[in-house]
Amino acid sequence: MIDIYIILYSEFELADCYNTYSDGVYHTNKDEVIKHLENKGYKHICDDEYKRDYNEHAEILQLDKWSDGE
Repeated sequence: MIDIYIILYSEFELADCYNTYSDGVYHTNKDEVIKHLENKGYKHICDDEYKRDYNEHAEILQLDKWSDGE
């Protein structure tokens, strides 16, 4: 099976409200995802979490793998 990753972006707005979205792009190589975020100005903060400005956050998520046997 191939690993599939997405990036979940969050932007802080007002009073603990967040605008959360994915750009709809699926990736199969985590290193390419990291490079993509770094090229957009995001800096690694911990685990799979990245931050650009004080209100912009991104997290790399690996989609769950399902098979007929589970």
